[in-house]
Amino acid sequence: MGIIKKEASDLLILLVLFLIVSFFIFNHLGVKNVTDSARYLDYARNLEDGFYIEKHNFWYIGYVILIFIVHALTGSYNELNLILFQYLYSLFGLVFLYKTIKIFHGTTPAPLIGGVLFLVFIEISIWNSYILCESFYFNNIVFTFYFLAKTFIQKKFTVTNIALSVFFTILTTFSKPTGIVIILSIASTAYLYFWLHSKWHLRIKIITFFLVYFMIGYLINMMIETFQIIENYQFGEIIYNILSLPQKAEYNSLTHTVPELNLLPPQFPPLIRLIHFIFFNFEFWCILFLKKIYFFLMHIRPYWSLKHNLYNIIILLPINILALWQIVITNNFVKFFILIYLVLHILIVGITTVDWDGRFFLPLIPIIIIFAAQRIYILNASLKHYISLKL
Repeated sequence: MGIIKKEASDLLILLVLFLIVSFFIFNHLGVKNVTDSARYLDYARNLEDGFYIEKHNFWYIGYVILIFIVHALTGSYNELNLILFQYLYSLFGLVFLYKTIKIFHGTTPAPLIGGVLFLVFIEISIWNSYILCESFYFNNIVFTFYFLAKTFIQKKFTVTNIALSVFFTILTTFSKPTGIVIILSIASTAYLYFWLHSKWHLRIKIITFFLVYFMIGYLINMMIETFQIIENYQFGEIIYNILSLPQKAEYNSLTHTVPELNLLPPQFPPLIRLIHFIFFNFEFWCILFLKKIYFFLMHIRPYWSLKHNLYNIIILLPINILALWQIVITNNFVKFFILIYLVLHILIVGITTVDWDGRFFLPLIPIIIIFAAQRIYILNASLKHYISLKL
């Protein structure tokens, strides 16, 4: 009974804090219809004439269907309805993040710490005001982690838990192109378990490996067919589309001089063109890759305000380090899944591009919060113990 009261008390505190943060953000931002918003809204409207596939926007179909459903429920394409739903969905995301941390770390104060971190990372709540897939995508990741943890960590292999794990995995995958990382992480972890515990012949394990990853490779090739990765390399941009802005001295670090490049013609499959580019333009590619990863992980930009950059360095960077510390000492299979998830996201950004506004970092934040919360609790308990010994 005490545990239930503690959870209810924690969630009430988080609800109040969430409402306060959301009030100020919505009061400041309202409804943000930006450049990319139109393609989601148009796709959703076009679905009224029947389901169809838009080659590029299909990889965001989860969010498009959300817009369609909100319209169907409200009878209006009033953008405020969608934004209010996103704030509500985010509140559920906060609750399920709390419950996910509880599965990982028990009834310690870690879940409450994690909930507070959710609100401290103000960017999470800011995206609720934008007609973009980011808010929906972030919360789908949280729901996926929760049902995977409930199924495989708590070992509650019920039909409901398995079905919801599959549902949210698929929904996350089709909320944004990088959602495929969830499937890749699950597949890699499942295959590691299969390799270590299956009594099948080594030859069958190897064949299975190539079959699974051939299908995944085929899916990735289909996806990147609609993204101009090789074409973007030829601009030497670190931050996507930075050359479209009036050039300033502080932007110099955001581009790199482009040498003569060895390229395959467009008729080759995108994945083959990408692999060829990396091998035959390796030095140039490495420079772009490392610079992109630097700006991605540091989560700073020369054109952001000093206050914004200092906030990320002073608050976000130490929390990232604490999360990594906790991940390293966690259960082997969980650790493998998490590391695959993090590494794949980093690789995707390094290989493609760093976004202007930092939203590509968002999918890493649930993992950071889940593990940093426990490490903060442990350090705080150790500090209290040390002080008590000294007094």
